[in-house]
Amino acid sequence: ADNIKYGDANCDEAVTMADAAAIFQSLGNPDKYALSEQGRVNADCSNTGDGVTPADGLAVQKLTAGLIDSLPEITKENL
Repeated sequence: ADNIKYGDANCDEAVTMADAAAIFQSLGNPDKYALSEQGRVNADCSNTGDGVTPADGLAVQKLTAGLIDSLPEITKENL
């Protein structure tokens, strides 16, 4: 879809560590920290094709730390 902003789990138009936190919180306590429908689409950014997982939070952390240049994260394992 054209409206995907990879990594923007909290839908605030920026990809920051807050998005990684939102991903991990939603995985750890989905009843309290549920992502919106758009947030889930945006959060699925590790390119593993298996929905929102810890790998997505890690991908956002890598992006904000400057270890990767863009999302979705492409790795040899998921080409």
